Amino acid sequence: MDALFELARRQTPLLDGRIEPWSVGYLDGSDADAGVIAALVRVTAEAHQTAGPAYWAARAWSMLIWQPCVLAVLAVHDLDRALAVDRMQQRVDGTLVAGYRFCDTAIGTTDDPLTATAQALSGLTDTLFWRLSGIIKIKRIYAERLLADRLLGVLLSRSSVANGRDAVTLLASKARWLSAMGLEGASDIALKISEDGEPRPQLVRKACCLHYRTEPGALCASCPKLAGKDISDEA
Repeated sequence: MDALFELARRQTPLLDGRIEPWSVGYLDGSDADAGVIAALVRVTAEAHQTAGPAYWAARAWSMLIWQPCVLAVLAVHDLDRALAVDRMQQRVDGTLVAGYRFCDTAIGTTDDPLTATAQALSGLTDTLFWRLSGIIKIKRIYAERLLADRLLGVLLSRSSVANGRDAVTLLASKARWLSAMGLEGASDIALKISEDGEPRPQLVRKACCLHYRTEPGALCASCPKLAGKDISDEA
């Protein structure tokens, strides 16, 4: 676990992990999560009152899933290990979900680390979705697209594509993750040939995170709205 914790902290100090006993007030997959998530939605709404419920839901969902996605990809692609990510406990502090803990070792070897980790991640995010959707309206297909965007975004950030062979490996990993998570078609990675003739991967999103509602006119660089796609604002 120490190797995973160190890798995660290199991504950002917010990914502060440790092995400790469970604590009240953390997200741990129990019925108590409903109250913690409700508080997360409430403070998000208070912080962004004019952004509206669709943004509050999208923001809360993004907060709930970002750490598990990063840890899953790091465990599989950097350590070649399976991670029981569904056993993690996440720290919630105001509008931010950052920091996590496990009560014991949750990483190990298996013949297929990706599939095992994807199954655990799918189980965790399913539970989080049903908790969140019981508090604020959020469509399943929209949540799945944001989840796929996050997962592939992390995968893309950890991949170095210097030639066609690297590109094939990246696209194969993308397909395996989406298939194992049941997220086929929810997001994509496409290759764009640069001026030097080398393939350059880019994230092809199918959902808008609605951040522009907090900063009018400010769209993310990979926002599908920039491509002229008909993306609904309804979360």
